[in-house]
Amino acid sequence: MLDPAVIDRLRQVIAPYPAPVLSLYLDVNPANPDNARKAYVLRAREALAGQGVPKEYANEVLTRLKLEHVIPQGRTLVVFAGADLSALFETYYLQTEVPTLELRDGAIARWGTPYVTPLLAALDEQERYGVICLDQERWRYFEVYLGEIEELQDAFRAVNPEAWRDLAEGQTGTPPGVPARGGAGKDKFNRRLEAWTQRFYKEAAELLKQTLIARPVNRLILLGPTERWQEFEAAMPSGLKALIVDRLPLPHPALPASEVLTLVTPSLERAEREHERRLLAELRERGLHGLEAVLEAIQARRLYLLAVPWRLDMTVYRCEPSGLLTSNALAAAHLCPDEPHAVVPLKDLLPELAVQHGIRLEFVRGEAEAELNQLGGIAALTRW
Repeated sequence: MLDPAVIDRLRQVIAPYPAPVLSLYLDVNPANPDNARKAYVLRAREALAGQGVPKEYANEVLTRLKLEHVIPQGRTLVVFAGADLSALFETYYLQTEVPTLELRDGAIARWGTPYVTPLLAALDEQERYGVICLDQERWRYFEVYLGEIEELQDAFRAVNPEAWRDLAEGQTGTPPGVPARGGAGKDKFNRRLEAWTQRFYKEAAELLKQTLIARPVNRLILLGPTERWQEFEAAMPSGLKALIVDRLPLPHPALPASEVLTLVTPSLERAEREHERRLLAELRERGLHGLEAVLEAIQARRLYLLAVPWRLDMTVYRCEPSGLLTSNALAAAHLCPDEPHAVVPLKDLLPELAVQHGIRLEFVRGEAEAELNQLGGIAALTRW
């Protein structure tokens, strides 16, 4: 899984790495029949040739692909390689599609400045989910990100399994020495049990809180019997409750991670679509619409959120050397009459603009993308 440390490395080491760097994006999805017999290596060769990569260097890269990536471990393979392959040769697999990246020919290569735009865009766009399995004898915590799932073994290690079993038995049975018909002894036991239960769940909620401080997530999903997650949710602080997007039964306490991912995937998709629906409603009501208005606000440092289509094909005019941006040649001539200007794909500039101006990127697809097109193809929310 691409954890925060890997993402920091992409931003701090790969992105500023001295040119020339080979940036290679390959469709290696085993489900794609076009990838039979490692056909993606041939497409990589053609992409490298199209960038004028030195032949000897290209052959070494392709040899590494053949030897080190015999069995693809994802849908998209990303390679960053320096002029000296012994100094930089890093590969990353993604399990999801990459926003702004069209792999119509199955490969994209760049030779020069590191082309981290598609990868960073994918990382920024995807939400992190925490999945909590509340079983009678064992609590488990998973993190879901970019189509991958990872179990964090230590998240609830401090929860005593025997205490959890005792709690479950106390809630369903009769305490020792107390007549089954009830009475004062049973009432007293029930009051003690209720207090102990509340304390137990609050301690578990605190463990979850500490886990999320170390590894923040955007949303939570609870799995388990209804009474379990209801009691646990009641003990959570309001900040954690606000992250919950779904609650589901747990078919089996020892469910493998891959099956947990399959179980929660519909919930992830519903949460993403609901988020996009709310975002588009807010953009319609009070957002800026259209490329020119958005570019003006970016350069005035007014934006905090920028919504763009999943397949972004807009171009902008950039004045050099000032870097001022506008949507057309006439406006560029007016904005910077003494500077030459170049036509640049907006998708190439997005990560740089986001970092420079503190903008959150939101990529939308499907129905939300169609609605965004009705708002001029791009929209944003401003700080003021």
